Amino acid sequence: MSGKCVKQKNIMVLCRHVGVLLNYSALLNEVGYFHVILCSSMKEVLSNVAKSKKIDCFIVDGFRVSSTDKQYIRRLNRRCLIKHFLLLGDFAFDDQPHVFTWAKTHCIPLLGMARQPVSALDLERYLEML
Repeated sequence: MSGKCVKQKNIMVLCRHVGVLLNYSALLNEVGYFHVILCSSMKEVLSNVAKSKKIDCFIVDGFRVSSTDKQYIRRLNRRCLIKHFLLLGDFAFDDQPHVFTWAKTHCIPLLGMARQPVSALDLERYLEML
């Protein structure tokens, strides 16, 4: 393991594209995160959240600002098992302030927003704040 520090954090990733989902596993492993739960649907997310004690960060790939994704995030946040949310998507410049305002209004612990695709270094920068 090339000298990387192993981080004892539980990371959950939602990505609807299986090939990209596996890439997240490799990216997270590259930066020292090995407790990774990979989900390709919200049904899997809900099932895994029910079985988990806590999730340090929930990464949502392909987050859409004007979709039901916001409702899912609010629903997951109500259970208080997820400490932080990291939203990845094809965001417009003016989306970020709107989403951060929405998150603050609904007490969503938003770690950040990033445009896709992300690299291991991008993920490491966000996750080092955990």
